[in-house]
Amino acid sequence: GVTARIGGEEKRFAAREIILALGGVHSPAFLMRSGIGPAGHLRELGIEVRADLSGVGENLSNHAIVFVGLLQHRNARQAASLRPHPMTAFRYSSGLPGAPPTDMYINVQCKTSWSPLGFQVANLAPTLLKPMARGRVSLVAKDARPPCVEFNFAGHELDLRRFMQGFRRAVEVLAHEKVRAMSGVTFPVKFTDRLRRLNRISTANKIQSALIAALIDLVPPLAVPIFSTLADRRGDLATLVKDDAALAEHIRENVAGTFHPVGTCRMGAASDRDAVVDTAGRVRGIAGLRVIDASIMPTVPRGN
Repeated sequence: GVTARIGGEEKRFAAREIILALGGVHSPAFLMRSGIGPAGHLRELGIEVRADLSGVGENLSNHAIVFVGLLQHRNARQAASLRPHPMTAFRYSSGLPGAPPTDMYINVQCKTSWSPLGFQVANLAPTLLKPMARGRVSLVAKDARPPCVEFNFAGHELDLRRFMQGFRRAVEVLAHEKVRAMSGVTFPVKFTDRLRRLNRISTANKIQSALIAALIDLVPPLAVPIFSTLADRRGDLATLVKDDAALAEHIRENVAGTFHPVGTCRMGAASDRDAVVDTAGRVRGIAGLRVIDASIMPTVPRGN
């Protein structure tokens, strides 16, 4: 059954079968808090082990992504009525040894966020459709505190090499004469705390963003120092892509996920010690319990 706290009172609901669908992050955390998972990890937190399943929380995978930004001239922007959504994409095979086919994707998005400034900025975003690196979800306490999530993006050498290739392809696109004609400044997006604070949805941020956007339109040369500050990097893209070490460092520091976590309760054969569920989503060794979300996918598919 399931124990729930409702209005400060704890209640238990029994059923012939329990269906768990909390996603790639919270399904394994829920199982572990219930005593289903790696025995050693559970005992460290004082959780009674009901089923020693070493694969719970392991094999975490997600589509990893990096961003290259470009400020669009006023006459090159999309209509305000269009929502920020990818307009087109370039799917391709990296061709690197050990990489599967159709393993890469460069997303083309003409608005980067909800704000007035975000409506001026487009991005090209190299993305790993078939990442090699694996992360994990683990508990920090036996109670319902958020779990520790370690995606390990770019933790595999092949992932890093493919990102570097994709980043360079994006920079080649931005250097094309027709793209240069529609953009004022290009920059590698760096996820700083300053940028995160500016991107939070609030009235103050909307006003600040609108002022910056208006200032850039009134005095276009100010775009360079403004985006150097926002991106927290003064080097240009052409210099960055010529330096393997600098490019690798930039990718490691600024890689992000696309909200497609899978694999942490993965499906597998009965002989697979690390499989958490069978082909019908039934949890190994526990009667009447299934997991039915993306956490049971052994690998992330080439799509959302």
